[in-house]
Amino acid sequence: MKNKNLKNEELKKVLEATLIIFQEKGLNFTMDDLSAEIGISKRTLYEIIRSKEEIINIIVKEARKSIKQRQKEIISDNSLDTVEKIKEILTITPDLNFIIRYRHLSQIQKIYPKVYDNILKMFNEEWEPTYKLFEQAINENKIKPFNIALFKEMYLSVLTTISRKKYIMNENVTYSQIFQETIDILLNGIINRGK
Repeated sequence: MKNKNLKNEELKKVLEATLIIFQEKGLNFTMDDLSAEIGISKRTLYEIIRSKEEIINIIVKEARKSIKQRQKEIISDNSLDTVEKIKEILTITPDLNFIIRYRHLSQIQKIYPKVYDNILKMFNEEWEPTYKLFEQAINENKIKPFNIALFKEMYLSVLTTISRKKYIMNENVTYSQIFQETIDILLNGIINRGK
């Protein structure tokens, strides 16, 4: 059996290569593409990882870790006020060397429904820090009282529904851009207050 550190290093190389290939081919990459990118045989690749689905699932887990870490950093950042922290937390994107585009999310839903469920779970959980920030901002009179559970459902509904709409499935739309605009509309509305 391989040394655990060696296995982790090999897995890290696979993930890094996956991110490169994913940028070029999206979910259309093959295990042949991946083994060629790494410079190993397909057999050796399968000794490290069992399938494309497993690789994508690991990337989702890494994204989740990244989001949790970023939440902690935002909450402890004393240079941000409560509303800025809320905006930052609601627009966190994973700290990975690639950006998942909305068209990929739609593909993942069709091809790998279990991975898609894990992505939804990632968005659905970890709301406790956000709830606390909402309550703090309400207590500070920075935002008006509102139904926090309804806000969460609206936020999640917008993000999951948008992924299936063709009008934003072009390659130039990233999670980050969609998150920013969604949060701007949800927090600030659409009324031009200057007129």
